[in-house]
Amino acid sequence: MSMVLFWSIGFGVFLLAYAVSTVWIVQRKIKECNPRQIASLYLLLKIIKLFVLFAAIGIYFLTVKVGTRQFLLITIVLYLLFLIFDTVYLTSVEKKLKKENEK
Repeated sequence: MSMVLFWSIGFGVFLLAYAVSTVWIVQRKIKECNPRQIASLYLLLKIIKLFVLFAAIGIYFLTVKVGTRQFLLITIVLYLLFLIFDTVYLTSVEKKLKKENEK
């Protein structure tokens, strides 16, 4: 297995675990936090994921140095896919929260 594939699969697994933990954290915090705290939590979760993306790319570029374009492309595509998932999920949570508050 090539290093690009190995690292890409590893980053994909990390993003999947991160998405599951995001769902778990939001479900736990949504009932006890006010809307301002929830917005801060959303922002914090997105920033953490962005820093991990940059760290993974930096570590790969410094250590492996083979297939950097392929790794960069795969990593960015995976990041964007999970960013779309996060956005859709968090938007649905917000809509549900607004409906509950209107009642």
